[in-house]
Amino acid sequence: MFRSEPMSLCQLLIPFEAIYTTIAELGESGCMQFTDLNTNLHITQRSFFNEVLRCDELQRRLNYIAQQITKAELQLPEAPEDDDDGYNEPAAPNARQINEMEAQLEQVELELQELSRNGADIKRNYQELNEHKTVLEQLENFFVERASLNEVEKYLYYVTGVMPLEHYFSLERMIWRVTMGNVFFRRTDVMEEISDNNKQSNPRAVFVAFFHGEQLKERVFKICSGYHVVNHPCPLDANERAQLLTEIKVRMADMQLVLSQTDDHRNGVLRRAALYMHNWRTQLIKMQSIYHTMNNFSMDVSKKCLVGEGWTPSSDLEQLKAALQRGTQKAESSTPTIFQVVQPSVET
Repeated sequence: MFRSEPMSLCQLLIPFEAIYTTIAELGESGCMQFTDLNTNLHITQRSFFNEVLRCDELQRRLNYIAQQITKAELQLPEAPEDDDDGYNEPAAPNARQINEMEAQLEQVELELQELSRNGADIKRNYQELNEHKTVLEQLENFFVERASLNEVEKYLYYVTGVMPLEHYFSLERMIWRVTMGNVFFRRTDVMEEISDNNKQSNPRAVFVAFFHGEQLKERVFKICSGYHVVNHPCPLDANERAQLLTEIKVRMADMQLVLSQTDDHRNGVLRRAALYMHNWRTQLIKMQSIYHTMNNFSMDVSKKCLVGEGWTPSSDLEQLKAALQRGTQKAESSTPTIFQVVQPSVET
């Protein structure tokens, strides 16, 4: 269409039950540009504000699913071109299709959220077990030396823990001062990731502190609690330690299997959703455009029809009438749309 194309200002009086399908047909034909008759109304005061909010909620769910697909490093199918053989761009959804799309998106979102929560819980438990396993492995040499102590010294108390290496020295000084030097520390540094949920390896301190006395035990545990030290049970008996380590490794293997199955199921859900993403987006964009256009209409006095105005090329008036007729037929409305060309005022 040229900029010098003769234009006509048209006024439409559309029955309320046919407004959605009529605007959808006009949008598909692309032959009319509507003007806003509600410039004095805020967006929240317009007739179809709730429908716009409904579209925004669907958009949020689509964005969430797309983010999860990207996060899983899955590729979205390429959008087909209009000139592809056998491809028809999806039309604006009707009321039944809107409800179906809303139910499908809600189901996919809830399923992904549940799988994410379950996966996060399993990973957190797996990391705790991995931390416990690391403590047992790193402190094995400590308890080998501990076994050589005499019978009297075997009644010493001890505490084991894992914490960031940068905070360990402050903890050691604090416990040393509180116990007045009546404490024996052994420490080993671990560079591998233990419990932090990131891909970076942070230096961690695995330590054991020996001391004597019930009062010192309470003080040491309070200090460790203040430094957020992660404590794990570590038996004195070598057989008990070996049995505990074996149990932890078995549980970690089971959790790894469950994690793998959960990830496979989650990826399957995302792959199936990815097949419909293009159609869902296209339908949602058309639905949003329809409701935003409907908010440009004003209600007539009887509140049974909506009044709208817009510009259309004079050469497309017949096409416009045909689109109005198709919209009325799709809505199965007994009241036809009233169409007339009006003379624009000077302000217009």
